Amino acid sequence: MESWCDIQDPSYKSANRLIDELVDIVSKNGCLLLNVPPKANGEIPEPVKERLLEMGRWLRLNGEAIYGTRPWAVYGEGHASHPGHFGEEKTKDFTAQDIRFTTKGSTIYAICLDWPGEKLVIKSLGRRTCRASAARIGTPGCSATRPRSGCSAVRTSSAGRKP
Repeated sequence: MESWCDIQDPSYKSANRLIDELVDIVSKNGCLLLNVPPKANGEIPEPVKERLLEMGRWLRLNGEAIYGTRPWAVYGEGHASHPGHFGEEKTKDFTAQDIRFTTKGSTIYAICLDWPGEKLVIKSLGRRTCRASAARIGTPGCSATRPRSGCSAVRTSSAGRKP
């Protein structure tokens, strides 16, 4: 977003980018502030509505990993990992190697910021490589197994197709 007011021909971030930013910020114990600029007549522009609705659909499936969570010992791993506050000009695009962590109770949530395909290695969860099933909140048929103690990474496998 370029402005805090109604402007002509604005450029909007994609819903995917907004969701990635939400996950990244929550993993660092932050809160996301969205700029939703109404038109002069008070109407919310259609592209903004579409992005907010898409974020709502994602949160309906994955909100368990966001709402009421706390940061884990490590906020994330991957190419675009950087601590601290978000800076638009410094932020690289997120990839499947970018993973963010949140926790609630005894559950650790690992959220991939892009679809990893068939295999994913999560290094932050142990000492040596172990196997686990890929799980995605809201995806029927997925299951997760707890990694064995002494693992250096958790290797996941899935059907290789996006839910």
